[in-house]
Amino acid sequence: MISKLKQKIFNTGQRKTLTRILAVCLVILMIFTRDPILLDEAIYIIMEFTGLLLVSIAAFGRLWCTLYIGGYKNKELIQSGPYSIFRHPLYFFSAIGVFGLGLASCNSVVLLLLLLGFVIYYPGVMLTEEEKLYKKHGEDFKQYCSRVPRIFPSFKNFQQPQHLQVSVPMFNKAVLDNIWFILGFILLRTIVWLHFIEFIPSYSLTLL
Repeated sequence: MISKLKQKIFNTGQRKTLTRILAVCLVILMIFTRDPILLDEAIYIIMEFTGLLLVSIAAFGRLWCTLYIGGYKNKELIQSGPYSIFRHPLYFFSAIGVFGLGLASCNSVVLLLLLLGFVIYYPGVMLTEEEKLYKKHGEDFKQYCSRVPRIFPSFKNFQQPQHLQVSVPMFNKAVLDNIWFILGFILLRTIVWLHFIEFIPSYSLTLL
């Protein structure tokens, strides 16, 4: 059974609150610290384009998931599209986006803290959601788990319908949610650029 404590810690509202707090703290850290090694011009450019690529994959991947799950998450067990290759595609693509933002920051400390935050918190979110799904769908969910991996994709069972009924309000909400990845990228790269031209006084801090 899902304890009330787990529900409180890992529910959507709490997750969004913790994410915002972490984001604000990391932006403040970025403003006042710089990683001189990663601000080398060649590395700076490589990390910018790699980060942009990963953030773009994350945004489009999350929209792909929303086409299938939007409006139906609490009504039926979704087993097609991205949900036929792994059980938590939204979090998989979110992890890609977090890694992309970490690279775009050109700050090894920020990158490490982003990855640690995701690795420490989100496994509990996934397990809690799976407990809810098992409670709701029982044996169907158990069989689904037996053939579909949790987070790393397996394409052997990939399937998709010819047509989808899409919840337009949910899709619009997903578009707005994904804009935060893009805005986050722009904000981080602005701070990095200001560090690169030495416009912002800051402390040198690196793990490399």
